[in-house]
Amino acid sequence: MSPDDLKELRKELACTAKELAVALGIEQATVMAWEKGDLFPTKQFIDQMEALRAKGKSAIPKRARGAAPE
Repeated sequence: MSPDDLKELRKELACTAKELAVALGIEQATVMAWEKGDLFPTKQFIDQMEALRAKGKSAIPKRARGAAPE
């Protein structure tokens, strides 16, 4: 999955890098590194992202702006 593929996925899911990271159970910095091409996701994460894509926007947990972190 290329950096452009990741950006396209976030666009499809209408989510931020932080929201995608939360959905994948990883740090936002990792998602950002994937998007910059500094790191590349493993098959495990690619499979998880494809599953999120299949579920659509509702697969991404949305946190209310200004809500306290969990």
